[in-house]
Amino acid sequence: MKKPLRTHYRDESGAVALIAAASMTAILSLTAMVADIGAIYIEKRDLQAATDAAALSGTFPIAQDSTVTNSWKTYAQTYLAKNISGATAVATQGIYCPDASTSPGARFTANATTCANNSSITGYNAVQVTSTMPMPAYFGRGFVGGSNSQTLTATATAAQINEAGFYAGSGTVSVNAGLINSILTSVLPGSNISLTAVQYQALLNTNIDALSFFNKLATNVGVTTGTYNSVLQSSASVQSVLQSEIDVLNAPTSVASVALSTLKAEISGAPSVTLSNLFNLGVWQNVGVGSTNSATGLSAQLNAYQLASLAAQVANGQNFVTIPNSALGIAGVATMTAASTVIEPPQGPAFEFTPVGTTVHTAQVRLQLNLQLLSALSLGGVLGTAPVNLPIYVEVGSGNAQLTNISCGYNPATDATVQINAQSGVAQAYVGTVSKTSMSNVTTPVTVSPATLVNVASVVTITGSGEVSVGSATATPLTFNQTQMTNLTAQTVTSTGMLSNLLQTLNSHTTLSGTLLGASLGKTSPLLTSLNGLLSPAFAGLDPLVDGLLAGLGIKIGYLDVTATGARCGVPTLVN
Repeated sequence: MKKPLRTHYRDESGAVALIAAASMTAILSLTAMVADIGAIYIEKRDLQAATDAAALSGTFPIAQDSTVTNSWKTYAQTYLAKNISGATAVATQGIYCPDASTSPGARFTANATTCANNSSITGYNAVQVTSTMPMPAYFGRGFVGGSNSQTLTATATAAQINEAGFYAGSGTVSVNAGLINSILTSVLPGSNISLTAVQYQALLNTNIDALSFFNKLATNVGVTTGTYNSVLQSSASVQSVLQSEIDVLNAPTSVASVALSTLKAEISGAPSVTLSNLFNLGVWQNVGVGSTNSATGLSAQLNAYQLASLAAQVANGQNFVTIPNSALGIAGVATMTAASTVIEPPQGPAFEFTPVGTTVHTAQVRLQLNLQLLSALSLGGVLGTAPVNLPIYVEVGSGNAQLTNISCGYNPATDATVQINAQSGVAQAYVGTVSKTSMSNVTTPVTVSPATLVNVASVVTITGSGEVSVGSATATPLTFNQTQMTNLTAQTVTSTGMLSNLLQTLNSHTTLSGTLLGASLGKTSPLLTSLNGLLSPAFAGLDPLVDGLLAGLGIKIGYLDVTATGARCGVPTLVN
């Protein structure tokens, strides 16, 4: 007997097969899509790698002659065709302007030969390659909505950027071991630095290869992969910086290595340095860690003393520094106490390895001195003698040095030259007093009050005030040849109107006034004349003392020492 027709409507046998059949189409479509996406990813990666290589190849003719017109395009297009089949390229020549204030994607300007914000960079120096390639859909084209093909696109920009290394400050240091020890001890709180003059001289005479140093530094901070930018983004203890110097020297018994090891052991705690505040590697930050090929790495030298000293100062930051009494004084004339404040630390890294246009600034420093004369002032008769104090305040503004030109010549290894425009900071020296609070307040200008030089209550009071300043209105161009860069020879610029003995000159700009038993002393008073006689040798001995003190902090009054550490010419680099 047949079932009624209505019973077939409720029969669900075979439903799973129908659902499975319907789902299979979706599953196969999704599988095909995933397979195609994977293939697209691989082809896209290969196309980008080939485009990067094509852009780099296009910069080689520019490295030889920035006026070339067509060979750069031929190089790029030919290189792409040989590395990946089916791809086409559009190559555009232009200028890459390494301006930190501009977003990386906007630093290349097609068919241009000048930079809007840097007139010293001219000529074609970059190639941008945009490549396209049709990509068929291997599996997805037969399904609903599947595309038969799509177009892959990749873009790369490569530039031939010359770079130079340089730093500014005090390139020459007068070796006074006691003074330098006191400065480093003060800069590194809790430490007790006690190197000898022979050890400091060895450090001043020792240069190390920059690339080797950065490789050792990378290892010591635990960065073993990636680029040197990863190293710069790390922090390191001052001890790690010193150990990296020791590792590069690889001569444990040398005087320089022993000096660095001693210094490392005498530092208290683990003062930290953010490495990007100490170094700027420019486009070389994109070079892989561990590079040993001079064609792709840094060709520059670093001075062992400058590196150690500046690492300590960067770690210190803006701390108030007090120099102990025992380190200072003018033999046979006066003892002295001193304190300094960094008004503004160096803006940007201390060591630059960058393209044309980079500027470094030295620190702005306040220096407070108080001399106690060894000879007392004779007041005559029954009045006896009185001690004499001489308060001095010195403020040194920031010096500036800008990299303005790199000329590679026919053979860069011997012919390269670097030009740096340098300008020393304004220096002002006063006879007068400032408060400790003012010294520590870096946001407010200091008010200098007349100084009390002699004070015997109810008997005699003598005050003094004076000011002398020197400043530079224009920058001086300095040119460094390859020999000077190899030897780290410093060149010096002097402030316009610089006096050979600034603080000694302060003597003639100082006015004395006072009272004796309530009566005003005239300008020709024997008492004031006698005091002038005592002050003269003190003023005369101040310049070398203050020069040495500031040199330990990397500064010289009225002068700026600039050192070019090396140049690298014609190495194409991917910049975007």
